[in-house]
Amino acid sequence: MVQPKQTTPRTLLTVDDVVVMQGGKFVAAYDATNGKLLWEKTVSPIRGGEGDDLFVIDGLVWRGMLTVDENGKPVWKSPSVLVIGWDLRSGEEKKRILVNNLRSPEHHHRCYRNKATVRYLISSYEGAEFLDFQADNHSQNNWLRGACKNGMMPCNGMLYIPADQCFCQPGAKLLGYAAVTAEPEIAVKPVADENRLEKGPAYGAVADTGSNPGSDWPTYRHNAARSGTTRTRVPSDVAINWKVMLKGVLTAPVAAGGKVYVARPDTHTLYALNMANGKTVWRFTANGRIDSPPTIYRGMVLVGSKDGYVYCLRASDGQLVWRFMAAPIDQRIGYFDQVESTWPVHGSILVNSDPSTNSGQATAYFTAGRSTYLNGGIRVYGLEPATGKILHKCILEGPHPTVDGQRDVAFFTLGANSDVLVSEGGFLYMRQKKMTPNLKEIKVEVLSSKGAQDVGQHIFSTAGMLDGSWYNRTFWMYSKRWPGFQLANQAPKSGQLLVVDDKKTYAVRMFYRRNVHSPMFFPGKEGYLLFADLNTNEPQIFGEQGSRKPAKWLPQSDYSRGRGDEMRNLESKAFGLDKMIGYTRAEPPVWTQWMPVRIRAMVKADDILFVAGAPDVFDSKDPYSAFEARKGAQLVAVSAGDGKKLFEMPLESPPVFDGMIAAHGRLFACLRDGSVVCLTGK
Repeated sequence: MVQPKQTTPRTLLTVDDVVVMQGGKFVAAYDATNGKLLWEKTVSPIRGGEGDDLFVIDGLVWRGMLTVDENGKPVWKSPSVLVIGWDLRSGEEKKRILVNNLRSPEHHHRCYRNKATVRYLISSYEGAEFLDFQADNHSQNNWLRGACKNGMMPCNGMLYIPADQCFCQPGAKLLGYAAVTAEPEIAVKPVADENRLEKGPAYGAVADTGSNPGSDWPTYRHNAARSGTTRTRVPSDVAINWKVMLKGVLTAPVAAGGKVYVARPDTHTLYALNMANGKTVWRFTANGRIDSPPTIYRGMVLVGSKDGYVYCLRASDGQLVWRFMAAPIDQRIGYFDQVESTWPVHGSILVNSDPSTNSGQATAYFTAGRSTYLNGGIRVYGLEPATGKILHKCILEGPHPTVDGQRDVAFFTLGANSDVLVSEGGFLYMRQKKMTPNLKEIKVEVLSSKGAQDVGQHIFSTAGMLDGSWYNRTFWMYSKRWPGFQLANQAPKSGQLLVVDDKKTYAVRMFYRRNVHSPMFFPGKEGYLLFADLNTNEPQIFGEQGSRKPAKWLPQSDYSRGRGDEMRNLESKAFGLDKMIGYTRAEPPVWTQWMPVRIRAMVKADDILFVAGAPDVFDSKDPYSAFEARKGAQLVAVSAGDGKKLFEMPLESPPVFDGMIAAHGRLFACLRDGSVVCLTGK
């Protein structure tokens, strides 16, 4: 019989007729056949919320990582760790590994157990810290995070990473459910630049049909700044002029040259519709999903695909002008029941004139890849639109922290996930990454331990501009500052969706209440908050030098700290601190309007703001009915000057996320029922 311990064992393993157990301050091994004690050790406790791990690998017993100083002495928090391997039967110490700069002690251990393989102990303090049992290939990977309780799982030569609830490292943490592998031992040689371009039958045979900048909507969110506004005027009282059913889930539309363009991602199909009646003029099928609408430029249709290519089509008939391979090689992975390139390209291409040249030559910019940490980074190209010639290129990669160099700190990393490119103020932006027109990355100073950076005024989403999930810890913002970890439910020029003109930002806010750690929303109560801010009204963090007293403007300003009756006030200092109020405003909004509509699409046409979405109702017998588009929808016209309602009308179905535009005096919207509608003045 196994002898009882004074301290209750917390972890127990049986390997090769040996029972190994530990209980915080002891590790002991017993012969499983007769219960005889083989060996016992008094050990330092594992601290910081970490589980009592116990692993037996190749005949050695290992505990989890012990937090130590640089000399191996146990401490409460430190970036350094120590592991010791004891012989399974004798308890003799066989191996001792001390690794510095492996963890980010500014935060706490994640809410799940560590894992191990025959070579690595994979700790989950901030992300995925790999301690190498056999060599010195230790690594810190704060951009990977598992889900609470379950964590990550090494298996089949891969590390499986489930979707998680956290949102430290915004803009850089890998989102969704993924399986990652180690890089190949032998690097794959990329395709040579001279072999990337394929010329189509329409190469060199495109007529510039001209454009109407005042009325066209030629690219995603209208322009290179992705403002979502246009000077074209649409009457406030509109009605459906035509409706075409394309079926499936659609992207947002664009409109130029007498045509409306929209993609159906899952069938890889781009449609060109007659603007006057909605009839299909032509269609084109790529070799992968198209996740966002194309860009129309001088008789050409430029569109990226998840197959890793960019296509240039002739706008008149859809004939291929050229195809450019943006991925380094033609390599595929599984993604939502389809295969696509390891380096996908977003559908929307950024066409921008280069202010650094006297000619003002236009350049088509795009990215290929998912993360600066994956597969050698994100490739960025700038091509000549008419010919597909490479004008500029770069790779956004890492940064990769090293145990003998500078480590990552908690809450933020300096890498980035791919997103639709934005251009404003003479620079290009991929979220917080800032580049010159010739694609030189500009390094920006980090202002606080939460990752705030003054990168320059532009529109961005911490979740990505194509992400319509509305996770409550993510947000859009029009600001000079990349926010880092901080929340922004109290901030100006911030919300779940926004549009910007030359003076004001118009935003919709869903999460305007707060619990201990997260913004909250209760459907069917106050509604959705639509508001306008002056573009000069910058978000601030109270406590930073120059910050002013925050303005109270939401139904809830202060919130409970989850400690009895203790409250955290709006005026609490938050700069560089964890889970505080976050960004606030010092000036009130220009106007606010509570809307009983779940606004999922918004466009500003001249002086009218059009919003559309499902009704904000909560049916206790069918609670998801409105969210699942079974309650119809509403289109509302609002005065951009004062927020007053001008007109409203029903729609059969809500629009897809960010799926409404204005062009040539009309509204065009892609709806969740798979249709495209045109609305004109009565």
